[in-house]
Amino acid sequence: MILKRQSLFPLFILVCSIIYLIEAIKLGRPITAEGIRPSFVPMVLGSLSSLFSLLLTIKASGLTKGAQTDANPPSGERATGAAKPLVSPAVLTIIAISIYIALFSVIGYALSSLLFVFAVTTIFSERNRWLHKLVTSAAIVAFGYIVFEQLFGVRLPALWG
Repeated sequence: MILKRQSLFPLFILVCSIIYLIEAIKLGRPITAEGIRPSFVPMVLGSLSSLFSLLLTIKASGLTKGAQTDANPPSGERATGAAKPLVSPAVLTIIAISIYIALFSVIGYALSSLLFVFAVTTIFSERNRWLHKLVTSAAIVAFGYIVFEQLFGVRLPALWG
């Protein structure tokens, strides 16, 4: 099997996700008689990340049934009908992660995470339905707050504190 250029980044993410999952497994059982342990969230994230990056790798490599490449679009047209983006989503995601890391301790968990999740959903989806993306981002951030602050008792940085 020959790897396609567009499948290299998803493959890299898959390898990183599997390494992350292995390290999360080393933390111990996620659920014990005492309740949920600190390894629970890393294991869930590692599992989901591995699964989704595997699916993306398979899709990008063209192993799925009926997969078409941009090199051979039907009837001589572009398969997506859209122009190629100026900056790849991978590069934009790396930039978003870097900004998130820089802002996290400065403006707190809630605002930095809301901006980050909103940016990532915008990078990987159509550039419309802004309100829907904002509400979804807020729900994800609220879920993260509940898991870490309320369930695990981990104090997250706040803008005002």
